[in-house]
Parts: sequence; structure tokens; C-alpha cells
Amino acid sequence: MPTRGAVCIETLHALWSNLDGLAPHLFSVARKSVSDARNEIARKARGFPDALLLWVDDDAWWPPRTIERMIELLDRLHEFDVVAGWFTARTPFFPPMAFREDDSPVTLEEGKTAPELVEVSLIGGHCLMHRISLLDALADDPFSIPVGSDDPEDFVFARRVRAAGGRIFVAPELPIAHIEASTGLAYLPNIAAGRIIDNKFEQTSKGSCGF
Repeated sequence: MPTRGAVCIETLHALWSNLDGLAPHLFSVARKSVSDARNEIARKARGFPDALLLWVDDDAWWPPRTIERMIELLDRLHEFDVVAGWFTARTPFFPPMAFREDDSPVTLEEGKTAPELVEVSLIGGHCLMHRISLLDALADDPFSIPVGSDDPEDFVFARRVRAAGGRIFVAPELPIAHIEASTGLAYLPNIAAGRIIDNKFEQTSKGSCGF
């Protein structure tokens, strides 16, 4: 977990409500650039080659059983594949941070009618899971941004996964809220902002917009 030094309380609640039956190792790196923090976590994670690696940001929230379900989905996939949740930027009515070859985002209707997994080309790093063995197929610092690239570190990682033969899938059934720490507002794709109340997402106003 890359962190700016303070983890959102909603993120802590999500962690504790998802750990039943698991024996996790928590890696957290604070006060570094996101790419440096992710690279340091990747180096530490290599010490557990038979495990799974869940990347979450310090402002993410997800419902109970989300991690369990991600493991179930990943078990069906190839060794180098990645499963991501359904998340967006901290902006109301914004599409999911999951993009196809032509840079178009997965749409609201696709999220409602899609099969369990939708293959994409690029994904944000807000909440995703893969086998740690994937790291052995990538560069030593898989989140380092090449000179001259305009991509953020998570898109760089996604491109390297695909170059190594991996595939990236988003699971629309797994909502991952993006928390705005200063206001407590929570954002999910294509709908109005809400809040996490009693460890559940509740909208503060209604409405949706299909992108």
C-alpha cells in the first residue's frame, strides 16, 4: 500500500472486514513518489513467491468478501494475469479507470451486462490482484516510468504486464470506492458521490451517467 502517511479510516475498515481466513503480510511505504513506493513494495513481495499480491491505495474502500472473490476469479486465470476491481477517479459520474486498446473506458452498460470479467488494456492501480510470480516476468522496478513517457506508473505497469504475456481483467461486480480524505466523500464509476456508512456505500444523491 503506497501511502502519503495517513490511511483513510474507510480503508482500514475494509481491510479488517476482508481478512477472515487469510494470513496477510502488509507492505506499506510512506512519503515516497507513488512509483518508488510501488517498486519498493514489489521488491519486498518477491520474498513470498507462492503468494498473491493485492495492490490497494490508502484511500480505497471495498465491501466484505471482495478479496475472497478476487482470489476466486484469479484462480481461473493464467499465471501472469491481473484482476482489478470496479473503481474510478475522485469525480462524480466519471467512468471506470479501465481502458481498451483505443483508450475508451469500459462503459456503464458494459458494467451492468458484462460477464464476470472484462478484458482491458490499461487499468489504474487503485485495487488489483495478481500472483507474485508475475513480478519475475517483469523488470526489476515494474512501476518506473520510462524517460519521455506520459503514462502514470500504473499504466506503465499494465503495459509491461501485457508485454510479458499477461492479460488484465476488470470485475464490474467488485465496486471499489475512491475516498476523498478531506471530505469523506466516496466515488464509484458513473454515479453520484456517496459516503461509507457502517462499512457500506450509500449515495448522497441519486443519478447516473453512462459514458
